[in-house]
Amino acid sequence: MRNHIKLSVAALLIAGSFASSANAQEKKIPQSKVPVAVITAFKTTYPSAKIKGTNQEVKAGTVYYEIESKDGMVKRDILYAADGGVTEIEEIIPAAQMPSAVQASVTSGHPNATVKSVEKNTQGPVITYEILMKEKGKKPFEVIYNPDGTVVTKTM
Repeated sequence: MRNHIKLSVAALLIAGSFASSANAQEKKIPQSKVPVAVITAFKTTYPSAKIKGTNQEVKAGTVYYEIESKDGMVKRDILYAADGGVTEIEEIIPAAQMPSAVQASVTSGHPNATVKSVEKNTQGPVITYEILMKEKGKKPFEVIYNPDGTVVTKTM
């Protein structure tokens, strides 16, 4: 019986390690460990931006590099492939920069909510807007919109 329990625990630990390795793994790394192609691509595209941090991320066995930056008032995280190709861009933008269709959808769908932050996400040709909102006396919630104002997902 004791061996059976040990085997069960071992199987659970192994299964857990495989499950966690399937998810993206991110770790902070020094800028010196980021490929030159990534740094060059970043500095060429955002010449006035300041690098605030660098990370290495592994998704589905592929290594990516994230540059956390600030460009004036815009906070931006860019995920690059090792060759300098952009995979994803996340930008914190002012609410006034949301497309008018998204602004209208936020106002009509959540008239009593205050917008706390807006994140514009770009993955290739796909752009979405993550809006963090709060209504008085309730927990903050997030709604993701397409540029045309349609809701992608909502977390309350």
